[in-house]
Amino acid sequence: MDGLKKLINRHLAEFPEFDYYLPIIEKAEKNEIPHPDICIECCNSLIQGTSKTIIIRLDNGNRKELDSYKTDKLIKRALKAIATNDNFYEEDFVRRSISLALPFINRLLRIMKFN
Repeated sequence: MDGLKKLINRHLAEFPEFDYYLPIIEKAEKNEIPHPDICIECCNSLIQGTSKTIIIRLDNGNRKELDSYKTDKLIKRALKAIATNDNFYEEDFVRRSISLALPFINRLLRIMKFN
């Protein structure tokens, strides 16, 4: 999480809305051991929020529509928006990112349901 905090702080001038996530990161860190379910929810919130921001900025996404999406759908759409709007990222990056992220997110969500 330290890397994420440094990344956010480094780019706050360009993306001031990400300041909102710093307290969520702190909450996740504080609850990692005593309350892993809270930590998982915080991480899920971070993933959803950053995905929504990417979609809104790059793909003119509608906030109300995005609020109905589950995490896996947000990740897919955000990665596709990145691939479409940035020549630096290759299609293979998007495919690999989706294939790595989605099983992990789905497993976390299943764990949360059983706790």
